[in-house]
Amino acid sequence: MMSFASNDVVALRDLIVLVSGVGLVVLGVWMWRLMSRPVTRQQPRDRRLQTLIVLGMLAFASAPIIFLAVNFARFQPTSFVGEEPNRMVLSAPARIGAIDMPSGTRLQLEQEDHPESFSAAVFASPVQAYGVPALRISRQLRVVQRDGDEVHEPTGAYVTVSGDQTVDGWTCTAGAVEGRRRPTLHFQLARDGSARAFEGCLAADGNLVDGHALPVGSDIGAAKYPDKPAIRWRISPGEDKLFTVRGIPVYNATFWVDGHHHVVGVQYAQLACRLTLGPVTYAPGTEIESADGDWRKRFPDAWYFKTSPSRLATQVGGEIAPGAWVVQSPDGVLRGTMAARGEARTLARDKSTRTPGFAAPAQDEACPFVAPPPA
Repeated sequence: MMSFASNDVVALRDLIVLVSGVGLVVLGVWMWRLMSRPVTRQQPRDRRLQTLIVLGMLAFASAPIIFLAVNFARFQPTSFVGEEPNRMVLSAPARIGAIDMPSGTRLQLEQEDHPESFSAAVFASPVQAYGVPALRISRQLRVVQRDGDEVHEPTGAYVTVSGDQTVDGWTCTAGAVEGRRRPTLHFQLARDGSARAFEGCLAADGNLVDGHALPVGSDIGAAKYPDKPAIRWRISPGEDKLFTVRGIPVYNATFWVDGHHHVVGVQYAQLACRLTLGPVTYAPGTEIESADGDWRKRFPDAWYFKTSPSRLATQVGGEIAPGAWVVQSPDGVLRGTMAARGEARTLARDKSTRTPGFAAPAQDEACPFVAPPPA
């Protein structure tokens, strides 16, 4: 009997919303006709009483849906985004996810009444988390089965911090950087929510790579390659940023560095000016990347300089075919040449046609000599 009564209430509620919606539509159409058509405006003057009665009935019928819309807009959550998020505010200090959280901390939960499943935490003032003063934490979670129950296990966290922070030898910015993602610090998390490793951030002022200042906003990310144990970090200064790698000015660069912040390889870059390296001269915009495969085994420091019909290279006492790849070390030693590869090179294909954000030098303007750092 109770179930039947509940169903009747739900049906009545739905009917009221439906009628209210229809009334609002009819009222809107009528008002539009009154304002847009003089003939229509003239008609009600002959039947003012009837018109007022009908308008009153339509307005009354529309009231419920207008009331619902106003309250929906008024009480929409602004702190968290999502469909019906489970939210809670801590009434007392608690240690959750290896973090000592004060009272007043606002949490967004992935599982109702389970604070440890929080995907976001917002603090009124900085709280020490993962070794940095955090204002907000957004966690990455995965669902796993444990003892027959579904558990939300943390895998990573993006942290908004208070002021620039130094982590793992890098100074990370807390300020916005034009053209870059939100300035957060990224951490890899263990199952208990504690920090397992620092994964990266956007660079603040004061970072050096091979003795050269890294542009503010450079993307710093952890990198691990089984066949390249020396690589510890992957750095991208930005498409429109000039940087000097092994004494050579480049842009659109992404390169690898070791734990001591020395460049150990180039994933992708383009020459910022005309470069004469040993017996070879390259045009601005020539694409560069570290040699791989057998070339890297034989010459670990060699780079590919990839020429094209629009970016030719010349050699003293020799000839380089348009489109050939020149294998050469940054110190100028020529290792050989090879035909252009046919397989897709994702980074090269995406970036080689981009225009640098700085004033590109003329074809006959040579690169200034920049002494490479001592070994």
